Amino acid sequence: MKATLFSILATAILFISCQNQNPVKKMRVKTMHLNAAGEVTVEPDEASISITLSCVDNDINRSKSCLLEKSDELNALLAEHKIDKKDIVTTRLNQNKDYEWKNGSYQFVGYNSSVSTHVTFHDFEKLETIYSLLLSNENISVGDLRFGHSKMDSLENVAYQNAVDEANLLADKLLAKMPETEKEILRIGNVQLSTSSTENDGLYNLKAFDDNYAQNARKDKSIKINTGDLMLSKTIFVEYSIK
Repeated sequence: MKATLFSILATAILFISCQNQNPVKKMRVKTMHLNAAGEVTVEPDEASISITLSCVDNDINRSKSCLLEKSDELNALLAEHKIDKKDIVTTRLNQNKDYEWKNGSYQFVGYNSSVSTHVTFHDFEKLETIYSLLLSNENISVGDLRFGHSKMDSLENVAYQNAVDEANLLADKLLAKMPETEKEILRIGNVQLSTSSTENDGLYNLKAFDDNYAQNARKDKSIKINTGDLMLSKTIFVEYSIK
């Protein structure tokens, strides 16, 4: 009985020893990295402008009083055209001394009291009317006209989905010219991916596959106005395993 137990124990030790001498090799796969951009083009349904009110006077109190008066007039104008209060945001309030270069030196002009307001419009006819009225006011400067869309989050999601479709389409076209025939997404993100997540025998790095395409994708990360339409572009980075 003791001899039998000793024989079994010796066999087990030998088996474990053999396992330690032959570690399992990590799976090595070929990977392919590429990036693609997805775009969505829609008509804008909202716009915003920045309105700056300013009053200059050599008396600081009169400068303040002027600004308060003009601010009340602006608020009344916006209320008259039924601009919602939540679409009116005061972004900056300043008071400083103004100087001008005259006769070889800076001359004090007066105290400049100013306030900047950001207004969003959901009705373009109201924007056109109010914009014209504001330009006729010598105390007001208007600028930073921008167009946008009220459902931007949803549009961004669609752009990312389109980017995935573009990446898969490009990957299939490339595989048609390679010895490998199958692909599987390992990682995907909207920022540059780090070093490959697996050990690989070969790496196809295609993030610069088309330089013009890549440059346009980087330029289109933000919204831009394109012949009356908004074009939203999002770029994704994908790592595939291929075999």
